[in-house]
Amino acid sequence: MKKQLLLFLAAILPMIASADTSGTCGTNVTWTYTEATHTLTISGEGDMSFDYSPHLHRYNAPWYYFCNDITKVIIEDGVKDIGISAFHECNNLVSITIPNSVTTIRGSAFL
Repeated sequence: MKKQLLLFLAAILPMIASADTSGTCGTNVTWTYTEATHTLTISGEGDMSFDYSPHLHRYNAPWYYFCNDITKVIIEDGVKDIGISAFHECNNLVSITIPNSVTTIRGSAFL
């Protein structure tokens, strides 16, 4: 029984411990985290999801798992809106690229 339990845990533990490194963050907007360069890239056309406030979502933005590792954010041309608290607790950011297509940066986006 112990051997079966250990094999089961060995099989599922990597799935539990891992986090997605890409996904959607708006209707036509996606995100990708590149671990090798500690870079978060937001791309697409349109607005990011409106509100990533910590009190509304247990893990905030979908890249929250990586917040302590992210040092660079690249928002690509076409993204128009940065959501509330989008980069909340990403305290190690040293470089942020925001294109001219961004017309709205919502409250606490970089708090």
